Amino acid sequence: MSVRLKALSGSLFIFGLAGCGGGAAAGPPAPSPSAAVTQHGTATKPADTPADTPALVANFDGPIEQEPVSPEGHWVLSQRYRLGVGVTKSTVLSCAHARLAAASGSADALAWLKAHAEADPIAHLCLGLLYYTQAQGELADKPRGEAMAREALSQLEPRAAAGDGDACVVIGMIYEHGVGATTDHTKALRYYERASAAHNADAMESLGDMYYHGRAVTKDLVKAAALYRQAAEGGSAFGQSKYADVLERGEGIEADEAQAQRWYRKAAEQGSPDAQRNLARMLMSGGKDPDRAREAIGWLSRAAAQNDRLALFDLARVHAEGKFMPTDVPRAKELAGRAAELGNERAKQWLARLAEREKCVGQAETKLFDVALGCADRETLRPAIVKNGGNVQREDDSFWYDIYGSKDLLLDSIKLSVGYTRAGDFAIAEYDFGDWVDVGKVERTIALLEPKYGRAKLTRTPESNLATWLRKDGIVIELERTPHKMFLRYFQPARRKVLDEEIAAQKGEQRRREVAKQSQAF
Repeated sequence: MSVRLKALSGSLFIFGLAGCGGGAAAGPPAPSPSAAVTQHGTATKPADTPADTPALVANFDGPIEQEPVSPEGHWVLSQRYRLGVGVTKSTVLSCAHARLAAASGSADALAWLKAHAEADPIAHLCLGLLYYTQAQGELADKPRGEAMAREALSQLEPRAAAGDGDACVVIGMIYEHGVGATTDHTKALRYYERASAAHNADAMESLGDMYYHGRAVTKDLVKAAALYRQAAEGGSAFGQSKYADVLERGEGIEADEAQAQRWYRKAAEQGSPDAQRNLARMLMSGGKDPDRAREAIGWLSRAAAQNDRLALFDLARVHAEGKFMPTDVPRAKELAGRAAELGNERAKQWLARLAEREKCVGQAETKLFDVALGCADRETLRPAIVKNGGNVQREDDSFWYDIYGSKDLLLDSIKLSVGYTRAGDFAIAEYDFGDWVDVGKVERTIALLEPKYGRAKLTRTPESNLATWLRKDGIVIELERTPHKMFLRYFQPARRKVLDEEIAAQKGEQRRREVAKQSQAF
C-alpha cells in the first residue's frame, strides 16, 4: 500500500485535490519549519463548528516537534484542516486525522466521523477504514469496514463523473491498491489520466507512480520523472517528494543532489513525512555542523510526530548514538518501540539486539571507554570514543575502520583504529604508538595494563615481542613491539576473522572488476 493510501488507512499524510475537470488549486504560502503540517489542495466548505473548536485549535500552535502524538493532537489537527486554521482546508486530511484520533480513543473524533459519514463519502471511507484497520477492540470490524469502503466507492463514482477531483484520485487509489474494490490498475490509470489531462498536480504524481512501477503501462522512468516534475511544479507535496527521490538517485533524469534537497525541503514544508525524513538524512550527511544537525533533528522529529515508522526509528538511532545530541538510550528505546509497533522490522531487530547487548554488558569483563567489547558495535562505541577525547579523523560506514587521533585517549599513542564487520559489530581496536618506540613507552604501557588485566603471556620472536592477555569473555588483548613500532590491540577473534574475510572478499571483487575493465583496453 502506498503512502498516499496509507494516509487514509494508517498514517497522517494525505492530500486535498482539485477536480478532474480543472487544474490544481493554489495553496497558501509555505509555512516556516516550526509551523504545523500543511498540504496543497482545494478548500472545502466546513460544516458548522462545535462551540469549543476555536479555543481547541487556538491552543495547538506550537512547533510540530513539540506537538504530542495523541488522540487530542490528531483531533485538533482534524479540526484545523476542516476550518483552514493555519493550513489549507481539506476534507480528506480532516477525515484522516479524525480517523487516527478515533483509533487512539478520542470519543469526539469518533462521533464526528459518524456524524459526517452519512453525507460525505470520504468521511464514510475514513470510518470504514477505521473499522477495517483496527486489530482488536469494539471498533475492530473488518467485514463492516470493507462494506463501508465499497459504499464509499459507489458514492464517489458519480462525483468523479461530474468532475470532482477528490473523488477522481481517491477512486484511482482505491483501484490501484485494492481497498474497497478488487485491484484494477487499468481503471486506476484511467482515473489518474483524466485528472492529469486537466493539469491536476496530485493526479500527475499518481500517474508518475504508475509509470515508475510499470502498472498497467510499460515501465518508463523518464516519463515517470517528467510527471513527478510536473506534479512538483504544480504544488503537489507528493510530487515534490517523488521528484526529489529520482533527482537524488538519478532515475530517469540526471542526478542533482542540490536540487533534490531543494524539492525535499518544499515537500517537507508542506508536511510530507517522507520528505522530512529524507531532508534530515541529507542534512545529517553533511557532517557535524551544529546548525545543520539542529535543523535535521527538527525535520526528523516532525516526521516522527506523524507516526512515520521509518522516521521514528531514525530518530531512535540519533538518540542512541549521541552523534547529534546527548545520548539518551531510554528515549531511543521508546521511539524504536513505537516504530516496531507500527511494523518497522529493523526497529524490532534493533531492540532485540539492544536487549542482548544489555544482557551481555551484565556479564562483561573487558571494557573500552566503559563499553563492553564483547557486545559492542558502531552505535555504542563511536560516541564513547568521542566523549572520552578521541579526535575523529574518519567515521564512515563505507569504510571498514574508523580512525581517531588518540593522544588524549592513551598515553604515548598517536592513532586509534577501530574495525567493524559489515553488520556493524566490533571486531578490533588498535592503538598505534608511532615510530621509534623506546623501552620507556613499552614499560609505561605495561604498567598501565597489568594492574587491570594481570600478568601477560610473553612471546618473543626475531621480528617482535608480544604480550597477550586472554580474557574470560573471549576478548584478546595484545601489546606488540617490533624494532620500530608498537601496537596495542583489543579484538574478538571470531569477529576479527569475519572482518578479515569480508575485506579480502571486497578486495577480490575490486581486482576482478579492474581486470574486467583492463581487458576492454586491448
